[in-house]
Amino acid sequence: MKKQSKTTTVYRIDQEKGNYTTISRNILISTELTDSAKTLLQLCLNNTSEWKLVLSHYRKVLHWSNDKMSNAVSNLIEYGYLKKEKLPNGKGKGFTYIYIVSEFGNLNPNNEKPFKEEIIQSLTSIESSDDEATIIGHETQIEATVVSTSAMTDLEHNAINEIIVKAIDGHHVTDDYVLKLLDFYIDKFKSGALAISKLNKENEISSIKRSIEKNFNSKMKVIEGWIDFHNNRGTKDQRSNIKQRALRHFNELEFPLDDVIERDVSTKILKLKSSIVDANRVYDSRYQD
Repeated sequence: MKKQSKTTTVYRIDQEKGNYTTISRNILISTELTDSAKTLLQLCLNNTSEWKLVLSHYRKVLHWSNDKMSNAVSNLIEYGYLKKEKLPNGKGKGFTYIYIVSEFGNLNPNNEKPFKEEIIQSLTSIESSDDEATIIGHETQIEATVVSTSAMTDLEHNAINEIIVKAIDGHHVTDDYVLKLLDFYIDKFKSGALAISKLNKENEISSIKRSIEKNFNSKMKVIEGWIDFHNNRGTKDQRSNIKQRALRHFNELEFPLDDVIERDVSTKILKLKSSIVDANRVYDSRYQD
């Protein structure tokens, strides 16, 4: 097919005869995405939603270094075109990296930069173990590939992973907690207590979310007790200020609260004391000797 104007001639393959990838023009002209990120995104979008992705395969096909691949992945994650989840397969069975791709660029509204070390680790892990990660294109659906067990069907494995991934989305939970969920559902299916025909995924997801929130609130009460114990200096207003800042800090952590110990709280309180109490002490007659 020939397209021609007064100044330009373009020869195109007829679409019905060629292999084409349809992509938003906003992606092609984006000033946020690097050239490498655009290339990787186009390859990712050129697949069905059931397609299995191994990033190290693209790295080899494109002759990219680990560093170049990780930079492209990081760029896509930062601007919301790619999201990566790490899901344990069970004790001693490693991890599955689950990817969500959105052509809308809406997966990271705050443009938070991912840790490059984690991306490199996932690339290395996938390449060394030859595991497959699942990629979902265009729409923000979630799907996972796990190690198969002869006593369970693929439908049961997919149901377990869908429930867990959706339940923990937006929450910070420990790997141990995820492993317990996996073991719980595997045991339920194997024993016959659960069956695909009677499984209500939304109820299971809601139940897990309630459990996570209950555990979060319980841990926050423990942390609040540690704050009150160590928050023993300054005026009433200063102590109130310290407590509110400390509670906000631990409420907004980017890792599970279960990993917080009392020393973390005492260290945070000490820093807040230094900035709030000690900084004003010389001007406060109540602290004069």
